[in-house]
Amino acid sequence: MLIKNNEYQIFYINSYNRLSGTNSNFSYKLPVDQTKNFNKVIVLQASVPKSYYLVSAGYNTFILRENSSDIIITVPVGNYNKDSFQTVLSNLLTSNSLNGWVYTITSPNALKTADTSKYTILVSGNSSQPSIVFTNEHNNCYELLGLNSNSTNTFVANTLTSTNVINFSLESTLFIHSDICQNRFTDNVLQEIYTPGVSYNSFIRYECITPEFYAKDYVGKSDIYQFYLTDENGNMIDTNGLNINITLCIFRQTDIDLSIENYIEVEKMSKKLKLMK
Repeated sequence: MLIKNNEYQIFYINSYNRLSGTNSNFSYKLPVDQTKNFNKVIVLQASVPKSYYLVSAGYNTFILRENSSDIIITVPVGNYNKDSFQTVLSNLLTSNSLNGWVYTITSPNALKTADTSKYTILVSGNSSQPSIVFTNEHNNCYELLGLNSNSTNTFVANTLTSTNVINFSLESTLFIHSDICQNRFTDNVLQEIYTPGVSYNSFIRYECITPEFYAKDYVGKSDIYQFYLTDENGNMIDTNGLNINITLCIFRQTDIDLSIENYIEVEKMSKKLKLMK
């Protein structure tokens, strides 16, 4: 990546030092030299605490439907494993039933049988078949139940089995967004970060090793910018009071670099068109 002499600035962003907001959704003052003709911005390094919950506030509801009546189920905020969620879920369904129906949940015992990593939900005392429903407004926790987003899942013969393998992995992909940038897909994703293998209550560390591929178009404006963290579905991530650190570089990309970048994009598009024929 070619940068003209002195046509760059590096900023060390610590969300503790924010102007407003939270540690994972904040405004920050960056004294960018507006006399420089900067056109690119890139995250060189980042440290994000893996302190967010598997089930977070605002993203913890789904619907239990009994006899055409919808009951909003709110899952308590926190972290779960397969066994703890199984217990909590059966209690929630039973205690929230409008008709006194009883729900029990089972899952394979890996010490005794093949583990399919799926739940089987049973209902008793019922007069019809209930459904577990995910809608645009209440479309959370479906991965924990092994069901699909925006789906209606109706019991058959008093039984409902997970469609998919249940997933209790904390978010494996995070996105840092900011209005300091604009990328080629018309969104404001500053950097994506992949987290597999990082344990809870530790830190996710990112380091850019190929800056020429990850620089985003810089959007010059005032010296105050917004930064926030989401999952792959655009849901806000709450780091629960722990700070994010970002090393940010704003620079002027040379005409040679821009020509190479445009050439690469043209070649990619050409290959895609050939595959579509």
